[in-house]
Amino acid sequence: MMTALAVGLMVTGSAWGVHTFQKMENFSSDPGWDATGNTPGDGLGQDFGFSNTNNAGAAAGEAGGIIGRTGTSGSNPSAPVAYYAADLGGTIDFNHPFSASGRIFLQDQANTTNAFLGFFDSNNACFSSQCSGPSVAGWLVDFASTYMVWDGPGGGSWEKSAGFPTTERGLLDWSFSYDPDAGTNGEISGTLGTIVVAPTDISAFVRGSGATFDRFGIAGGTDTNFGSTGPAYIDDVTYTAIPEPAIAGLLACGGLMLFRRRRA
Repeated sequence: MMTALAVGLMVTGSAWGVHTFQKMENFSSDPGWDATGNTPGDGLGQDFGFSNTNNAGAAAGEAGGIIGRTGTSGSNPSAPVAYYAADLGGTIDFNHPFSASGRIFLQDQANTTNAFLGFFDSNNACFSSQCSGPSVAGWLVDFASTYMVWDGPGGGSWEKSAGFPTTERGLLDWSFSYDPDAGTNGEISGTLGTIVVAPTDISAFVRGSGATFDRFGIAGGTDTNFGSTGPAYIDDVTYTAIPEPAIAGLLACGGLMLFRRRRA
């Protein structure tokens, strides 16, 4: 039975000009996230989305599956995108704080997953440093290396943290956070298992690039090399979103709303 999705208090937005809140999804039922290029019938070698399984959580229900590069091949000459993502209900940008956290399941060390997890712009979706300036902010699991990545329109390649060996597999906690008031231009930080990205300044270019984000979710890497897929699943995620007008009014008054999606 559905009430609403679990959500909690977040900033009222007066300091940054936008109201946001933290939205929670436990995938107890299909949340109906936006999906493109993510099924076998799309011909991109992908098979991920809502799944009534429990690789990444205690109860059945999660998002994920077989995820990998969507790059060029005979039937995919333009490296199309594949993602499964929540509509944020509006746009956020590098002038506002945003964050996400949850759990992710990655296969053993032989895993060939190439997957992005985080915020992006659905109007210019691209999940590779080969892209020309997509708006992205999140984690990239790229085979044996893992990075935190961020960029905005006009960039030639992603800005990213140092690469970390993806030595941990199985069920991992992860987090991502952006603070526009920290450091010189705003700072990115996060964790994935034992990997820790300490607060890192984004560049003045990216801060002023006009990057906007309207989706949060998982995606296959957009790369000229096709394939190289592997399993990955996420569950119990919390992410920054834009509330509906009625909720925004309550947040503006300093209210705390808590809605739940009940498990069947």
